[in-house]
Amino acid sequence: MLKIIRILSFITLFTLLTGCAVGTSELQLVEPELSLKDVSATKSVFVNLPTDNRVFNPQTKDPSVPSTEPSNKAVGRKRNTWGAALGDFALAGDQTVNSLVKVALEKAFESNGFKVINNKADIAKSTLVVDSQITKFWTWFNPGFSHITLSANIETDVEIKDSRKSEEKIKIEGRYSEGFQLGLTSNFQKVLQKAYDYFISNATLNLDKPLKKLD
Repeated sequence: MLKIIRILSFITLFTLLTGCAVGTSELQLVEPELSLKDVSATKSVFVNLPTDNRVFNPQTKDPSVPSTEPSNKAVGRKRNTWGAALGDFALAGDQTVNSLVKVALEKAFESNGFKVINNKADIAKSTLVVDSQITKFWTWFNPGFSHITLSANIETDVEIKDSRKSEEKIKIEGRYSEGFQLGLTSNFQKVLQKAYDYFISNATLNLDKPLKKLD
């Protein structure tokens, strides 16, 4: 009887700490509005759809490693205190990790004074072309004694090319962690949104040096 009570106590504690329902929960990220500089007609950029190069490992015990079936909408895995999978987090609607990183890079270039070209037919000789590979886009939790820590990390390798075939490469990252009493879906949403916001801010700042080299 005592053993059963202990098991029920563990289950109750986990439920209170995680607060997550079993199954798939959707997360909808908001694209932050950036202040745009005066856009010069001679400065334009075309951002190709990023490639999702994340490595998925369903057998991993590391919560920070993608562990669902590979999908460009998968952004997190629900686990209990012992590491067993309970469900997952997926991007809502039409959002994918590819589309979110693409618009983040476009906004970063816009804030650096570039006009974003959406049609390949409009690419001019002076237009910069951007390719990128997403290596991380994941949210997870680590249990604690009195609270849990939710974390998120977004990381992308970016290649910027000009008409002279010159190329600049940079790595852009956005990280965020915060402690919570409950692992509610809304809390995972907050953490992933913060990481996404930092990703855009870091992209805006980190583009300055490579753009000067290509100028």
